[in-house]
Amino acid sequence: MKGLSRGQGLSTLVSIQYLRAAAAIMVVYYHIFSNHVAEHWAGGRNFGLSGVDIFFVISGFIMWTSTSHQRGGLVKFLRRRVYRIYPLWWIALTVWILIRLALPDRLHNADVTPYSVICSYLLIPHYHRVFLGHIWPILVPGWTLQLEVFFYLVFSLSLLIPRRAARLAAVIAALCILAALGTGHGPEGALLRAYTSPLLLEFVAGIGLAALLPLLQRVPAGLGSTAIALGIGLIILNYGLIVESGIGRVLILGIPATMIVGGALVLEPLLARWPNPLLLLFGDASYSLYLTHSVAIAAAAVIWEKLHLPSGSGIATTPFIPLALLVCLVCSVLVYRWVEKPLLGWLLPNKRSGTHIPALPTTALEVATAEAQPPSAILSEPEQGPPSPA
Repeated sequence: MKGLSRGQGLSTLVSIQYLRAAAAIMVVYYHIFSNHVAEHWAGGRNFGLSGVDIFFVISGFIMWTSTSHQRGGLVKFLRRRVYRIYPLWWIALTVWILIRLALPDRLHNADVTPYSVICSYLLIPHYHRVFLGHIWPILVPGWTLQLEVFFYLVFSLSLLIPRRAARLAAVIAALCILAALGTGHGPEGALLRAYTSPLLLEFVAGIGLAALLPLLQRVPAGLGSTAIALGIGLIILNYGLIVESGIGRVLILGIPATMIVGGALVLEPLLARWPNPLLLLFGDASYSLYLTHSVAIAAAAVIWEKLHLPSGSGIATTPFIPLALLVCLVCSVLVYRWVEKPLLGWLLPNKRSGTHIPALPTTALEVATAEAQPPSAILSEPEQGPPSPA
C-alpha cells in the first residue's frame, strides 16, 4: 500500500488506524443491545464502553503529536476541526431527525424539540428530555463529540503559547483543573457539568503518550504486547465495576485504554511491516461508522423482523449481533467512500485522509536520528476525525 514503506515520506500510523477500527466496533457492539431485538440479552455489553475511552486517548495523542512544534495557527486549527467534525455530523443528525419524524413509533425516545435541535446541531451540551440526567444530543452517540469539540477549544488556546514545554504544561494543567472541578458531585448545569467531566483526563493521557513517543519507540515489542494484554485484562477483571461516567470510569476504563494505546504504539514498527488493508479501511471509516451505526442497527432490526426471527428472547437473539455489525460496517464503508471522503476532498483539498506519521525507527541509529528530529516535528495534521463514542 502506498506510503507505508520507509523512505516514501509519510506513512499511515497503522496502530492507531487498527485501534480506531476496533474501538468503533466496540461501540457498535455496546449499542446493538439498545435495540429492542437484543435488549434482553446483553452478555458482555459493557466491554463496548471502553471503545469511547480508547478514542479519547487517541484524540489527545493525535492533537499533540500533530501540533507540538506548531506556533500559532489557532484559527486554521479550529477551522480544520470544524470541517472535520460538523458537516458529516450534520448529515447524520438530519437523517436521524427525519427518520424520527417519519417513524415516531420506532424512535420514540428521540428528543426532538426546537431547543434540542439547535443545541444538537451546534454540539452544545444540554440535558435530554427522555433520558433524564443525561447530557445527550438528539443522536445520542454525539455526546462524545460535544466533549471533543470542547477539548479542541481548550487545546487551540495552547497554540498561542510559543514554547513547546510551556504549551504542554498549560494544556495538561487546564484539562486537569477542569476535571478536578467536575470530580465528585460537580456542577449541575449541562454546560459546566460536561466541560468539567473527569473524562478530560483521558485526553491528557493521550497527550502524555505523544510527549513520550520517542521513549515508546525504544520499548521492546514484547512489553507493548504485555501492555495491551494487561489493559484488556483489567477491563475483564473490573467488568462488574464499569460505570458510564465520572472519575470511576477514568480509573476503570481510562487507565486500561491508555495501556492499550501505548502498547499499540510500541508495536507500530511491527504492524507497519504487514499492514492489513481491510483494518486500515475500517479505521478510515471509523467516524462514518460511529455516526451511522444507530441507523444501521435499526435497519438490521427491520431485516431481522422481516425474517420473523425472535426478538428479546435471550440467547436466541445472539445471531442478531453479527448481522447488525455486518450491516453497520457495510453502511460505514459506503458512507465513507461516497460521502465523507468526497466531502473532505472538497472542504480540505489536496490533503490526504488518515493519520500519517513517518515510519518509526527500529535500529539504534534510526532512534538517534529520531531524537534529533522527533516524529512530531514532521507529522502531518490528521484528517481522520474522532469517532469518539457510547
